[in-house]
Amino acid sequence: MSTMRTSAMRWSVVPMCVGMAALVLCQSIGARAEVRNPNTDWFRDAGYGVFMHFLPGDAQGLARVKDFDVDALADQVATMGAKYFVLTLGQNSGFMNSPNSAYERITRYAPGERCSTRDLPLDLYRVLAPRGIRLMLYLPCQAPNRDVRAQEAFGLPQGPKDQPITVEFAKKWAQVIQEWSDRYGEKVAGWWFDGGYEHIGFNEAIAQVYAAAVKHGNPKAIVTFNPGVRLIRWTDAEDYTAGELNEPFDFVPTDRWVAGSQWHALTYLGSRWGARDIRYSDEQWAKWMGSVLARGGVVTLDMGPNYDPQAGPVGSFAAEQVTQVQAIKARLDASSAKKFPPRLKRADSFFGLHFDFHAGTDCTEIGKNTTREMIERVIDQTRPDYIQIDCKGHPGLSSYPTKVGNQAPGFVGDPLRLWRQVTAEHGVSLYMHYSGVWDSEAIRLHPDWAVTNADGSKNKNATSFFGPYADRLLIPQLRELAGDYGVDGAWVDGECWASQPDYGEAALKAFREATGIDAVPRKPGERYWYEFLQFNREAFRKYLRYYISEVRRTHPAMQLCSNWAFTDHMPEAVCAPVDWLSGDYSPEDSVNSARLSARYLAHQGKPWDLMAWSFATRGPTKDGARQKSAPQLQREAAVVLALGGGFQFYHTQKRDGSIREENLPVMAEVAKFCRQRQAISHHATPVPQVALLYSTAWHYREMNGLFNRDLSRISGTLQALLESQWSVDVVSEHHLAGRMADWPLIVIAECDYLEPAFKEELVDYVKTGGNVLIVGPAAASLFASELGLTLKDAQQEPRYLACEGRWYATRDATQTPVLGPNARAFGKLYVANDASSASQAAASITSLGDGKIAATYFSFSRGYLADRSPQARAFLSDLVRQLFPTPLVEVRGSSDVDISVSRLDGKLTIHLVNTSGAHWDRDNPLVDSIASVGPLDVAIRAQSRPAKVTLEPGSQSIPFEYRTGEIRLTVPSLEIHRVIAVQ
Repeated sequence: MSTMRTSAMRWSVVPMCVGMAALVLCQSIGARAEVRNPNTDWFRDAGYGVFMHFLPGDAQGLARVKDFDVDALADQVATMGAKYFVLTLGQNSGFMNSPNSAYERITRYAPGERCSTRDLPLDLYRVLAPRGIRLMLYLPCQAPNRDVRAQEAFGLPQGPKDQPITVEFAKKWAQVIQEWSDRYGEKVAGWWFDGGYEHIGFNEAIAQVYAAAVKHGNPKAIVTFNPGVRLIRWTDAEDYTAGELNEPFDFVPTDRWVAGSQWHALTYLGSRWGARDIRYSDEQWAKWMGSVLARGGVVTLDMGPNYDPQAGPVGSFAAEQVTQVQAIKARLDASSAKKFPPRLKRADSFFGLHFDFHAGTDCTEIGKNTTREMIERVIDQTRPDYIQIDCKGHPGLSSYPTKVGNQAPGFVGDPLRLWRQVTAEHGVSLYMHYSGVWDSEAIRLHPDWAVTNADGSKNKNATSFFGPYADRLLIPQLRELAGDYGVDGAWVDGECWASQPDYGEAALKAFREATGIDAVPRKPGERYWYEFLQFNREAFRKYLRYYISEVRRTHPAMQLCSNWAFTDHMPEAVCAPVDWLSGDYSPEDSVNSARLSARYLAHQGKPWDLMAWSFATRGPTKDGARQKSAPQLQREAAVVLALGGGFQFYHTQKRDGSIREENLPVMAEVAKFCRQRQAISHHATPVPQVALLYSTAWHYREMNGLFNRDLSRISGTLQALLESQWSVDVVSEHHLAGRMADWPLIVIAECDYLEPAFKEELVDYVKTGGNVLIVGPAAASLFASELGLTLKDAQQEPRYLACEGRWYATRDATQTPVLGPNARAFGKLYVANDASSASQAAASITSLGDGKIAATYFSFSRGYLADRSPQARAFLSDLVRQLFPTPLVEVRGSSDVDISVSRLDGKLTIHLVNTSGAHWDRDNPLVDSIASVGPLDVAIRAQSRPAKVTLEPGSQSIPFEYRTGEIRLTVPSLEIHRVIAVQ
């Protein structure tokens, strides 16, 4: 690639002042390259990159620099899988792709006359870095040899050819180089100098001057000098070989190093330098490049840019060439897959580990104790499908050396790169814990990125959906993680649940335009409060769809999940292209939290997992720690596995990012427990029995935040049903609509609003043979005519339920029903805990068409959560049995057993989870052991005698009887979790 070569190409750069004093400082650094320089490791890991001769030849060409479409180019480079991009700053003509005041001072050209006023390298960096692509620059070793004025200004002979150069000239040219180097700093990762020919006097001393200049701005920058069409170590100042090759296929390294320089070849993809066609087949390129990369070499492919705005984006590569490099990448990927074991997609993953530490200003040595051996011990002892580690927590400081975000104070090496390397070698997927909406540091630096609170103050944590945060930080960092580090995906935390209503100018303008409402409410109870919250909820959905699509546009393999989106925090149909659903349930009342979340997620139609906390955050410590025991975590896992989900659990990292290896034995025990159950649980499908409605319409009207939750109105009802051994699904309107007949019983718990169309479908469901149980007077009032009654005398004072010879005092609202002739009373509520006091019906049951509808006239859920009354539980279960007398599975012998009925691979599976003990006690949340329960008598309705019944895990045959449509068997004891499999 002789500097004599002419071209119509163009490029751009930015200006900086560099004087002789700075150059002297630059030279004092010393530029002798370190043999086998570790700063070339990233280059070796990149494998291949692309090169562009963008060379303006005249004023018209220079004007094209302003038209260069950096976004289009960056997208192309990303889709080709290239990890670096090399741009020419200038060559023979004297026209430069970036401002440079030193060049203008020496040549006396006016700004914009020879140097572009646009800083093209800087603009390229801004779009390449978020995609994980490094920027490198090209310069000739001599002043432009087609510009007589420049040659004369730099003291060279004039004429359109390579002129002899000296050290004195080099020092002057180095002033120009150093200005660019100082301006770009770490933004430029390397330099490729052309025309370092022996016949013009290029020598070791000149090489040292140039190397010092480029390393003045970035000591880690790598540099090379081109001796001509050869692949050799040319100078002691170089870090890698220039490697200009016209016909490359005969050149394959025997080793990564060439006398201490990183092996590197630069060749052209087309028929000549800068051409936009192709000359060899995909297979030929892939075969050669695969051989080079396998031996630690690096390949740079020159591709031709577009200069014609009518033909496409200026600066973009030819589609034919891009397609070829994509095809080469695909072949290389297929070949490299043989080197590392395949990794599971998240949709297929079952068990994982989560580590995070939310790096802060105290984190000054991240990576100090992160070693290959530590990571391998984690993998060897737990064998996870994936590991999630911290990369940016809620404080907003990144725990890896990001180029596009806000770094934590100090690093020792690059621990994230080590995690990626080791996990890839072991076939373990790597995901990032990344705080999304919640970013305190971004707001500290950019207050205008924050949500504006109702009082006009700036929220210190929540970023605005109407500001530049997603484009300026979130998307660039996710692209960096996908592109530069090659992580498999991100578990984006602090999302829906951290979102806040926004009163910023842009948000309010959008609200008024979308709704036509001028009067913006500021607090609950004000007119249009619900509409304002709904507008902000939709803003979150749009934000979520936007950033996922933008990341996927450049990195389609990046898998993304928004923590708690489309779960019981956000109970609605999935409307964004997330790859899976997930949430981290309560660290204390964990069993109950997982019970509800898992039952909701099981019906959302996406792969899902739930995360347990391996420790409690409150209550007394055991041996100075709040770490949970293996049995406690195994039970939390069992609740999730019983519903068909994947399981992960969370351990904190130390402040240097290393893990707490003392917890490995517990991790290993929990991992073993889960793996034993994978074949009988993962991706199982629930068999509809009892549906508990979690109404989206009601929830969004009741909540005074965007995606916060208070599930106390349904949690107690759910727990009471489970503790009476009913198999229960938690579902919303979108699950039930059009499918109500799948469930023998639907329970509407303390819900005071339903959409009219949904209510109408519920009534039709009952009339055609379905059964509905309504809990609480507010919900019952919605169906007063169907229940055949009127309601009066609403009051909050307790009433007393007589059940099983005991009294139960109600909490929250009760109401007196006046029953019509078709309504049958069920149970009594007394004014006092005295059978002689006045009473009313506690509930009623009414036939409606071919089905039945029932209701209680006292609120149930919060009362049950408060005192867990066996009498209240028995009353509710008896009422359920009036409507659903023949469930598919019945279990007797203990109330401390959850039942989940599902199907998997043609088998009916009945999951039994031991829920004994006060696992709900938030003040005493640590459990050392779990008492076994049993024996359990099990009845399973079946149309024919099964071929086999086993107890899993272990495929233990279990004796059973079959008569009159029922399988009867006994499970002698239940420690934590077993599965009855019927074939």
